Amino acid sequence: MKNLLLLLPLWLFFSCAQPVTQSELDPTEDIINQWSEFVKSWEAENAEGCISIYHDDIQFIPPGFEPSSTSKDVASFYSMLFNDNQSSKYTHTTQFLSYNNDIAVEYAHFTVDWINNDGEPWTFKARMVNHWTPDDEGKWKIKTLIFNTPAEETEQSNNE
Repeated sequence: MKNLLLLLPLWLFFSCAQPVTQSELDPTEDIINQWSEFVKSWEAENAEGCISIYHDDIQFIPPGFEPSSTSKDVASFYSMLFNDNQSSKYTHTTQFLSYNNDIAVEYAHFTVDWINNDGEPWTFKARMVNHWTPDDEGKWKIKTLIFNTPAEETEQSNNE
């Protein structure tokens, strides 16, 4: 009987506990994994693989190009880049990640080292702000992506 009295509070505790959902968890590991898969797809020139990191209705805002509001439009943008170049190496570095429940905001830098179709190497560097939310299955994906190129160091030093 005494054992039953000890088990009763445990049973009550576990029967009243709410299940933990993905939105209540730290998304950092999932986001790191998403970027790892993105980089693999990018370097394989797989535009469809790249867009798996995005919600279908993403707001994608690149500098010098029209914004896109679907992942299929982003795939077309990536395909254009891949067709205009022989190969590339993509490096992504998250500088800051903050989250609360079902929203995360990431500030990051990325570099793409390209070789164009004429065999000339060139580099694109940018910074980005990403708004992440979980999809219906709880997988974190980018809802909004805004990137631009950083100001030249000479311009920054002139303004200091």
